[in-house]
Amino acid sequence: MGAQIAILLSGYIREPQFDSLARNIVAPNVAAGNKIFIYASTWDTQGKVIHVDTHSKIFTGVEYWSGAVRSYDNAPIDKPWLESELSRLSAGKFAVRYSNYATHAEEWLSQLRDRHGFERGKDEHTILRIKGMWFGMKDVFDLVKRPETYDVMMRCRFDIKFQDPVVVMLRRPFFKKHRMIQVGNREYDLDALTNEDNPHISRVRGRTARGLHPRHTLLVPRRENAYIDDWFAVGTASSMGAHMSAYASLDDYFDQMRQWPEPFESESIVVLNALKKRIGLTTFPKTMYQ
Repeated sequence: MGAQIAILLSGYIREPQFDSLARNIVAPNVAAGNKIFIYASTWDTQGKVIHVDTHSKIFTGVEYWSGAVRSYDNAPIDKPWLESELSRLSAGKFAVRYSNYATHAEEWLSQLRDRHGFERGKDEHTILRIKGMWFGMKDVFDLVKRPETYDVMMRCRFDIKFQDPVVVMLRRPFFKKHRMIQVGNREYDLDALTNEDNPHISRVRGRTARGLHPRHTLLVPRRENAYIDDWFAVGTASSMGAHMSAYASLDDYFDQMRQWPEPFESESIVVLNALKKRIGLTTFPKTMYQ
């Protein structure tokens, strides 16, 4: 009997890589006897992105990409097209929800001014970007009515271009289920991983989660500079639920990050949340996607 896998897609629909997802995630898992269900949460528009000079880093609107190759102007999402693509990927087993960005952004800006005292213009873009990302992650997990029915959950953005397959294999030595995750030519045991495997990656500005005795384990990508990447994650229902629920604690995490000299980064949220909820982070090289 194969694994039940939930793929959780969230974020803006910009340059989606559905063919890559089909080739590297869906097809090899179906071939391995696994069943795929896709959940998706996105905004009802593409947002707003402008071309920017990578040196001046001037931006307007909702989103900012340094050296962006394309401009978006809040065009509405083609919902029939998106739902057709999700149905193709999942053989009709999907659920999708759309949210209005402007409504949430106004609420977030109000909270930003009232609680944090951040400078308008200087900080609001980063806060909106991070809030929007983690709202989408919470929203897509909320679509899953019975998370415990899935053996493995994969969180990813719409625009990941996978280079290597990620395949789930169930093994039951001595009557104990082990969820093996194959990434490229390496295997990871989702039921045996601990935070000790990569303690160097679980630091936030000098704090370390080593010896945390985690309640949950999450498999996440590692960049060349040893920091984690927040585009993708693999976990059980419990670890993914703890990971995807960081949105509720964002204001507390922002207050902590205010004291740091470095810029805010969403990856820091991943680790702060892991510290709070005792999630063990085990990593693999980010070379498996772009």
